This record gives sequence, structure tokens and C-alpha cells, in this order.
Amino acid sequence: MDDAAMPLAEAFQKATQRLVKEVFCGGQAGSADEAAEPTQPTG
Repeated sequence: MDDAAMPLAEAFQKATQRLVKEVFCGGQAGSADEAAEPTQPTG
């Protein structure tokens, strides 16, 4: 990969992480630590 592609790769990685958070974390913009915490069962 040449140097010119590095900023593009970084932007793609950030966009991918944001998309995964929005899809799998219910659109919450929390940190990765918050998303990794298990939820408490109700009932």
C-alpha cells in the first residue's frame, strides 16, 4: 500500500467501526468498553 492510501484506509476503518456500533449497539455512540459490558437479565 502506498502512502497516499493511508489516510483513506484510516477513514474507512473509522467509518466501519461507526457503522458496526450503530448496527449492533442500537445506535448508541458509547465507547467500546460500554458496549462490551454484559446486560443484566430482567425478570
